[in-house]
Amino acid sequence: MDLPVNVLQSCSLFRHMSETDIRHLVTCFGASVRRYGRGAFLWHEGEQVRHAGIVLRGVVDAVEYRIDGGEQLVARHT
Repeated sequence: MDLPVNVLQSCSLFRHMSETDIRHLVTCFGASVRRYGRGAFLWHEGEQVRHAGIVLRGVVDAVEYRIDGGEQLVARHT
């Protein structure tokens, strides 16, 4: 797995962990690195989400689609 440990260590969740401990933890959780292109959907409303994620690079927007066809930004994860 192409695990960017230095990026994870910049996250408060992993800040005080050693590289070895981080690698062990993500291995135990079966973590993987996934890449998505601009505009890709990670999931849609009503779908069951079985995994959590950490945004390592870029932005993930949570968008709510309105009845009138417009969209509203609900959250932005960086």
